[in-house]
Amino acid sequence: MPTAPLSLRSELNARGIDDNSIARMVRRGELVRIRQGAYTDPDWWNAADGPVRHLLRARAVLARAESDAVLSHI
Repeated sequence: MPTAPLSLRSELNARGIDDNSIARMVRRGELVRIRQGAYTDPDWWNAADGPVRHLLRARAVLARAESDAVLSHI
């Protein structure tokens, strides 16, 4: 499976998509909220299995980390 699309809130805002629009997109099913401030494509998310979803969540955590973070183990 190719690398999952990951969009951070700040990236969406930089593209002109404000927080209200993000919330509407999530409600309409156009985006899936992975965790606070991190979103992905719903088609990709629905096709992913548990381990792949876990990997995407881990990527989202690292992308939003405010310091040098390291993930280990499951």
